[in-house]
Amino acid sequence: MQLSISDLLFCSFLISFIFFVPYIEYFHALDVIETKPKIISIAISEKGKKAIWLKYSGIGKPRIDPITPWKYIDFIICNNQTPIQE
Repeated sequence: MQLSISDLLFCSFLISFIFFVPYIEYFHALDVIETKPKIISIAISEKGKKAIWLKYSGIGKPRIDPITPWKYIDFIICNNQTPIQE
């Protein structure tokens, strides 16, 4: 079975369309957004911090630092054992 030129063009167009549509939608959404999203700060009580610390075998004084998506990606990709710092 041999594909014609029009079939090849259609397939290449379809593959390109499927590949580029998410990027086009993403950049369009960024263009439409008027302001940056508000930073969400969830307050946790000292009792809650201690409970989380003890549940996951924390040693020493409880310390729970907020983590951003970039810090999380950096931690996963680098796969190091150092604590995540600002």
